[in-house]
Amino acid sequence: MDRRMKVLGWIMAASALWLVGCGGGSSNVVPPPGGGRASTAVLVRDNPPAGTTILTFEITLTSASLNPGPKSLLAAPVRIEVKQFEVESAFLTLAGVDPGQYDSLTVQFSNPEMTIKDASGIKEIKPVLNSSSATFNFNPKLDVAAGTNLGLLIDFDVNASVQNDLSVTPAISASLLPALGQGQVVEELDDVHGKIESTDASNKSFTLRDSATGTVLPPITTNAETEFKDGLTNFDSLKVGQAVEVEIRIQSGGTLFAKEVELEEAENEMDDELEGIIVALPAADQFQMVLNKKTPVTLPVDPGSVITVTMASNTSFRVDNDGFSFSGLNFSGSADLTLGQTVEVDKASGSSNTTPLAKKVVLKKGSLSGQLSSLPSGSDFGLSIASGFPASSITVRTVSGTQFESPLTGLADLKPIGQNLSIRGWLFKTSSGPVLVAKKIRARS
Repeated sequence: MDRRMKVLGWIMAASALWLVGCGGGSSNVVPPPGGGRASTAVLVRDNPPAGTTILTFEITLTSASLNPGPKSLLAAPVRIEVKQFEVESAFLTLAGVDPGQYDSLTVQFSNPEMTIKDASGIKEIKPVLNSSSATFNFNPKLDVAAGTNLGLLIDFDVNASVQNDLSVTPAISASLLPALGQGQVVEELDDVHGKIESTDASNKSFTLRDSATGTVLPPITTNAETEFKDGLTNFDSLKVGQAVEVEIRIQSGGTLFAKEVELEEAENEMDDELEGIIVALPAADQFQMVLNKKTPVTLPVDPGSVITVTMASNTSFRVDNDGFSFSGLNFSGSADLTLGQTVEVDKASGSSNTTPLAKKVVLKKGSLSGQLSSLPSGSDFGLSIASGFPASSITVRTVSGTQFESPLTGLADLKPIGQNLSIRGWLFKTSSGPVLVAKKIRARS
């Protein structure tokens, strides 16, 4: 599994605590507390382990707390599927934190499940959980004062957590982010999928049930800068029950802002959607994928399941391009499928969840981690992948919209050979091997 869960905490006295992460479980929204309490936005990512390819990794976050106290950060247990958040992050819940000094952070875990790919094929396993908790000690102590803006970044390190025997010993770390002024962007969350739960016309905001977590996010505001796409024209076109994809900015002060809102389904096209990673191409008209996301979340098939998809002569293909251009790269039919691609399958009416007939196959952004194998030449560089999946080496292509996450600022920062990188983007099949068009590039420790 090539990922590290990062929990970003945005702390502000006299506000509330935002907890952000990956996975599902909690469905409540806790209102912002008052009385000088502190606000924390928390995001989750992960770190790549060596060896066996881990395609999905689910674990339940049963509690998270600051010590002494303990000061609880979770209103309810949250089920996390880490694979979706190698480069991106996801939002979980809202709670309150009192100003004061905190020595440590303790997180409790339960029920890990993994889907792995090794020499014998694809397997779903329930690994042994060697320890149900992990604690990170702050040095110096975490000082939360009334009226301060303070960022806290917490990593769940899958690389350190998954042992050689595939048992799990949770390992976390945390670091502080620079203080930011009111209204500045703490983090951007791309590709947040879900259904609109409510709208507030007076504040031009809406709440969203995140399909990756099952949580209802706090109100997401819109304004004249928000871009509405695919049938949406403005805030007034948002309706309860619509399935949408949102790019969210988490801002200091504990507010969520919609940078972009895209309609995922027309009112007359309510297809079930299954998203996953292609792991096998058994026939010209079939592929197998490991499920990591489903819409609606109530579909009776679990993340980590291996799904065999059949394509018909009228199955359509397209790229969810997010405004990017892919000159010379194609995804127009079954011949353009390749291992490692993240795709969304719109099921034909009446077909099975585990053996669906595809009405539409959409190439989506996926995440890959590896080591820099060749320095940038023009807009391209090489990435080697120790597990050999989807290939031992791929070409990464940057374009005008590619984002470099701090401390990276551009291609010149990609060095030395062997540098650990995680890239999110679109994987294409070409005659010379896989090409990953990068939307975001992140350096890893």
